[in-house]
Amino acid sequence: MYLRKSLFIVSAMLVFTLAACGETTEQEEAPEEGQTSAEQSMAEESAMMEETTMATEETGGTVGAGEVTVGGFTVESPGVPARDIPEVAASQAAVDEYLGQVRPVIDETASDISGLVDPEVELGDDGSISIDPNFSSLDEARQSVEDGATELQELDAPEELQPINDRLVEAYEEALPAYQNIAEAAEGGDVEGFATATQESLPQIQAFNTEVNAIIEDLEQAGG
Repeated sequence: MYLRKSLFIVSAMLVFTLAACGETTEQEEAPEEGQTSAEQSMAEESAMMEETTMATEETGGTVGAGEVTVGGFTVESPGVPARDIPEVAASQAAVDEYLGQVRPVIDETASDISGLVDPEVELGDDGSISIDPNFSSLDEARQSVEDGATELQELDAPEELQPINDRLVEAYEEALPAYQNIAEAAEGGDVEGFATATQESLPQIQAFNTEVNAIIEDLEQAGG
């Protein structure tokens, strides 16, 4: 808008200068008393520039009207690198449309599994230790994340919000190995191995949920 504004002003100045250099016609007004021709030309040029500026602002001010900004922030979580969310401009209608598509996928597939990685450990009469790490629930969580990534990839997101959808797909794909790691460790039934897998993978899963929730909240704030 500023470039267009500058071009309008320069063009106006050029046209006026060329006109001033031509022969004086009978229709030209005589300089006001006490004012030279040069001073009058400068005053008229200033007035023309002001009118051109006002007209440019009136027409250029509508550019981007009704659009909102989505993304453009960084998500930080302990133990994992920060995630940059791309910044895009979209209409509120597009944001609302996308939210209607993506929210059901997120609600069904992104969940905090902190409660699931707290296994039941029992000490047997012979001194042996048995563990029940809720394997079935952990495997269901892993499968839901995998399904979520697929659903997001197949989503017909509005074009201007495609970078946001791509980032969500990447977040799911980045979190999937962590879910897989914990589920496989739980299946093995080894207490120490399960504890190690949980310690290594849980920060990634928590970061995944933090990022997804931050994106959804940003979309909701930008929506109509």
